[in-house]
Amino acid sequence: MGQPVNGIRDTIYRDLAEGYLRDKERSFLYRYFWREGARELLGRVLPRALAETPEGPADSRELRETLAAAMVKDRAWARTLLLREPPGKGRKERRDFWQELTLNDAGYQAGLIADTDYYRWLTSYLAARDIYYKDSGPWDTDGAAWLVPLLRAGLGTVHQGGLIKAQAERDLAELDRLLREERAVGKSEIAGRLHDLRQNITQRGRTWQADYLPWLTRRLERSALHNKIRTWLQNGGYPLRLEGPAEAPGEPRKQDFSLRLFDAYCRSPQGYDLTPRDMSGWRMEGRDFCVMDTEDLEKLLDALKRREGENGEPYLYLPLAVHLQSGCVFFLAGKAVYEDVYRQAARGTREAYDGSRALICFDYLRLNRAFWEADSGAAVGPFRLRPTFHENAERSYTAVLDDFKRHCVVGAKSALAQVRALNDEAPAGTPGAFLWAFYPPEEPGPSREGREAFYRTRDRAPASPAPP
Repeated sequence: MGQPVNGIRDTIYRDLAEGYLRDKERSFLYRYFWREGARELLGRVLPRALAETPEGPADSRELRETLAAAMVKDRAWARTLLLREPPGKGRKERRDFWQELTLNDAGYQAGLIADTDYYRWLTSYLAARDIYYKDSGPWDTDGAAWLVPLLRAGLGTVHQGGLIKAQAERDLAELDRLLREERAVGKSEIAGRLHDLRQNITQRGRTWQADYLPWLTRRLERSALHNKIRTWLQNGGYPLRLEGPAEAPGEPRKQDFSLRLFDAYCRSPQGYDLTPRDMSGWRMEGRDFCVMDTEDLEKLLDALKRREGENGEPYLYLPLAVHLQSGCVFFLAGKAVYEDVYRQAARGTREAYDGSRALICFDYLRLNRAFWEADSGAAVGPFRLRPTFHENAERSYTAVLDDFKRHCVVGAKSALAQVRALNDEAPAGTPGAFLWAFYPPEEPGPSREGREAFYRTRDRAPASPAPP
């Protein structure tokens, strides 16, 4: 049989969250939520288009163009979808901000919405729902900065050194009040200042001015989708944390499309092969982690703890998990294993080690590029112990194992990323089974032959189309 269902569920949620934080808009989770949202929107307002293309549009541009073309043909119908009355502040009203933004963007593209009317609607909506710039996701740390041109033009103020979120909330409420008053008496002074706002764009050393309204709404659409994803993970019992260690899973709530997402993920190139339990006490988990079954681990820990009062420090090194792609190892270690590495550490670190009563800890090897360069790839390899015994000695197996998994695969400094950085290019004749060490899954190689070899070794279909 395969892994226990609870283990599969835990692995799926953690892998989806890690992939989302690492790959952002290229992640499976973001792409799935975008496709589901696009299909749901078309099914609600333009079912004919969805019937013609059941898989839905390929990206945001195609979605907007499809909607805009339909709006131009039927303007009366289109106006029933555009610029809905914004929600009242504090009201518990179910709204889909991502869908409303997408519809309004299509209406703006079709010439059915003036930019000043769109700004009025946005200001009122954001004054009532500040979450969309206060929690902008893993892409941006300060969504309030997006609003500076809008508030500067609307209120005639200049925010030195950026705009803090609390200030943005007050200024949006004030601008909303002034726009309502101006419209009630038929004035257009503020609306005139908002008309045709421009945004400086810098890319590849070139700077130009673009229409500020689409620039702003694209970021708000992305933030709205992030909030859907964050809520879904939280409802599944896995609250998303952008920094710090992952939390223990909480009590899940019922999800509407969890099973469909599970099925889609398992069929994707990032999905799972459930390996039978015939590996002599080891099992395969997602992301190519091979983990030892730990049914007898507690008995071993109890036996070692009984030795704490005895003389001598165990020279114990027991591998518990390995990441097959980077080669990084997670293990249970005795204190004596660290003696040499602590002898070379700073004074305070050596004292912490000497003063520790613990005899064992869970830890993992780190890939040290400086060691690799200094030793020219010596046979002992670049994975080295670091003086972390005194930090890990009191931590649980699960907590350090989670740290190990993140260390292996998450971010530009992960062990896997460093392995690929050391391998600048694939030597001629490299077997396809080893191409993971040179090219990330999204970019399997510079040539068609390299891509085909990569996917043959995976025995899966190529990656899905480019992200929206």
